[in-house]
Amino acid sequence: MDSRIGKKVREVDKHIVEAYVFRSDLKQTIYYTQGTDALPTLFLFKDYNIPVGTSVGIYVEKPSKKGVQSTSATLNVNENSILVDMDKQMVAEIGTAYMQLRLTKGGKELFTFVQPICVERSATPVVSENGMPFLDEAIAKI
Repeated sequence: MDSRIGKKVREVDKHIVEAYVFRSDLKQTIYYTQGTDALPTLFLFKDYNIPVGTSVGIYVEKPSKKGVQSTSATLNVNENSILVDMDKQMVAEIGTAYMQLRLTKGGKELFTFVQPICVERSATPVVSENGMPFLDEAIAKI
């Protein structure tokens, strides 16, 4: 195998999305097949410089309104980007899910506009669960 070809494959093994915090009208839809967790999503910030010392959280609302929270992301201040490791539950339901990133520094929070994720049907069904442990605990107590 040509090493240049192998490198090209590794460069495109993720969705690459431009992220904006001052404009909501420049969103790109991300396409996934139901249950796919092998392709991360790279958000490249275009109108905001992520400061050093920032932490990131992810929230995904599925079509059923069930939610998934995660901190499984890699923030790269030098590249002004965030690489989100997708979870099967983030794309468990067919339809449009919405992802939002929360950047936190010094007790202050910045939320991105919601990012649409179009989830297409897979031949292998995925059981959708609520990915918010605190909500699951509250429901169990009721």
